[in-house]
Amino acid sequence: MLFQPFQELLPEIAENETRSITILQNAPGLPPLGQYMFIELFCTELDCDCRNAMILIYHVEKRQTITRLRYCWETKSYYDRINLDFEGDVPGIFVDIGFSGPYSEYFANVLKEMCLDNEHSINDTDYSERLKKHYRLFRDKLKKKPLNVDKAAQLTIPHPYNPCTCASGKKFKFCCKPIFNHITEAMRAAEDGLHEEALEWISKAEKIVGNTAEVLCQKAIIYSFTDRERYAEYLQQCLEVNPQHPRAHYLLDNDFKNRPLE
Repeated sequence: MLFQPFQELLPEIAENETRSITILQNAPGLPPLGQYMFIELFCTELDCDCRNAMILIYHVEKRQTITRLRYCWETKSYYDRINLDFEGDVPGIFVDIGFSGPYSEYFANVLKEMCLDNEHSINDTDYSERLKKHYRLFRDKLKKKPLNVDKAAQLTIPHPYNPCTCASGKKFKFCCKPIFNHITEAMRAAEDGLHEEALEWISKAEKIVGNTAEVLCQKAIIYSFTDRERYAEYLQQCLEVNPQHPRAHYLLDNDFKNRPLE
C-alpha cells in the first residue's frame, strides 16, 4: 500500500487547509520551539478504499520529520472486511509502526484533540471532517486520471523538498531521489524473478549514495525471494543504520505475523 502527500495532488487546497501548530515556549514535555506541519498522506491504490490517513509531523525550521501518526475513522469490522490490521485501536489515532520517538505521544494527543471532541468520544470535529473530505477529493482525483504503470510509479515520488520516505530526516532530493529509478527497476526485476539483474540495479544505487538504510532494505527485499538468511542479515543492517526505517519495520511486522505457530 503506497501513500502520497495530499499536497502533491491538490496543492491549492493543501496550501489553504493543511494544519500546523507552533511551539512558542520551552517547557518540560514540550517539543522544541518552532512550527510543526501536519502533512496528510493518502493511499494511491486505485481499487482500495482503506479510509485512513497518515499524518506526518514535520518541523519546518529544522526541516525534519518528527513522527508519523495514523488516523483511522472506520470501525474495526470495516477494516476486517478489507483485511487491514492496524497496530492501534480503531477507530482512533495512534503512532505508526516504526515512528515512535520522544514526542510521538505528544503529537498523537494533539491530533486526538483536533479530531475527537473529547478523549472518550469518536464524534467528528471540523478537522476530522476535513481529513475525510481530503481523502474523498484525493481518491476522486486519482480515479479521474487512469494511470499506466510508469505514471503510477512517478506518482509515488515525493516532492524533492519533502521529507524522504525512508525516515532519514533528510529531504528526498538529498537522500533517495538520486536512486529512485534504480530501486524501481530493481523491484520490477525481482518480482519478475530476475534476481541477479535486481542486485545489479541496487549495486548501481549503492555506488551513488553508499550503503544507506534504504539500499540495505532493498537488498533484503531482493534476497527475500531466494535466501532468507541473507534477507534477515540485510534487514538487521538496515535497522542498525536507521532504527526508524519504516519499510524494514513493516517487513519485520509481517514476518512476526506470518511466523509458524509452535
